[in-house]
Amino acid sequence: MRIGLASLGFMVTALGAMACARPIVPQLPHVVLIVIDTLRADHLGAYGYGRATSPHLDEFARRGIRFARAHAASSWTAPSVASILTGHYPAVHGVDRSTSVLATGLPTMPEAFRAAGYRTAAYSANPAFVTPEMGFARGFDRFAVLQGEDVPANDPGDKVQADQSLKRFVRVAAARQVTDAVLADLDAHANETGPRFLYVHYFDPHAAYVPPPGYAERFGVAPGDLARADRQWKAMAGLKVPTEPDAVTRLMALYDGEIAFTDEQIGRLLDGLATRLRGPLVVAVTADHGEEFGEHGGMLHGRTLFEEQVRVPLLLAGGSIAAPAVVDAPVSLVGLWATLCEVAGLPLPTGIGPTLLGNAARPRRVFEDLEQAHPGLPPIVHRRAIVDGDRKLLQTPAGASVLFDLAGDSEERRPLPLGDADTSLVATLRERDGAAEVARQAAGSATTGLSAARRAQLEALGYAQ
Repeated sequence: MRIGLASLGFMVTALGAMACARPIVPQLPHVVLIVIDTLRADHLGAYGYGRATSPHLDEFARRGIRFARAHAASSWTAPSVASILTGHYPAVHGVDRSTSVLATGLPTMPEAFRAAGYRTAAYSANPAFVTPEMGFARGFDRFAVLQGEDVPANDPGDKVQADQSLKRFVRVAAARQVTDAVLADLDAHANETGPRFLYVHYFDPHAAYVPPPGYAERFGVAPGDLARADRQWKAMAGLKVPTEPDAVTRLMALYDGEIAFTDEQIGRLLDGLATRLRGPLVVAVTADHGEEFGEHGGMLHGRTLFEEQVRVPLLLAGGSIAAPAVVDAPVSLVGLWATLCEVAGLPLPTGIGPTLLGNAARPRRVFEDLEQAHPGLPPIVHRRAIVDGDRKLLQTPAGASVLFDLAGDSEERRPLPLGDADTSLVATLRERDGAAEVARQAAGSATTGLSAARRAQLEALGYAQ
């Protein structure tokens, strides 16, 4: 079966029809999109995790729709967020390297909501990639890149350089600061009328894993072990698994502490939204990618397309959702834009990833893309992936294919031989790449040089060496 541009949502010639035209409705709901950096789905209680990392998100999941098999479009932030905001896979939008900039020929979700009458604002705690410099501010009336206090260069927490001197560092904004910033901004603009579209990006689960005091102890890490854990994080150079006994267990516990802290702050945000935004409210919660803890011989993210790095939570409540539900079919975050339009009661945009609602029981094919994005890191293991029902085909940069049955081997430990039926997945990827390349050329793309300041920023967050 041939894969056409329109069937994959790659019809760039129809970009002008993609905005959500304002319908005649009594009241448009406010729409809030929450993205949690580096949060794998299986570390939330709503997805079966045994530790109490996420009571607020678990409660939120019980009120709406939980997508059991949501997949990010890539395994690191920039391409994944670009896919959320454009409704296209990275093979089309081209934001797949540290030097990428979103093409101006691709409309974005915030542009569409603003055209529909929404006031738009973004709050990002990811200073490396979720920034105006990446092209992500288009369509937002306000875009705040948040930061914390000044810290020494050897501070064990997440930090980035604060200026071009490369000598002053600031802590990455913690979840409490993100929630504070959103609520303070709503208070400052309380006199504005009309519906709001808010994008809120939390960063805390990202390495280095340094949760606030008290959160590490919840999961068995004593205060005296924090410095030791920081040494272990630094020993993960090259994404290698640390060899010190219990290192991975300790790092995962700290990761869980970061999730628990973020969960509390999201609970506070949801309470604050309910008291500040009058009228109906739609909220979606997801993540840009997951995190590996040695499952396939590595750490962190951005090198493979195994499930621990691309399977993310996706929770949706409010608007037209009348009752709780679980969607078991595989879905991609490229469909989030259309889904939010549907739940908000707006016309569905055309030419992008399809809505994730409707015939949810029908298995969907979803794709994942990865390029060698960051200088100085080991080569990527996978470049492309396709999930078709329970079958998942991974392709290496050299074009070799590996097949897994996710129903019987969810951890992707036992590769299967390729049968005749499976060769169709290889052909689908090939045709899809051809269609994507045509669309990518039509949209255009841009890159910038990697300055010394930019390289230092990436190095501080572990993306370059």
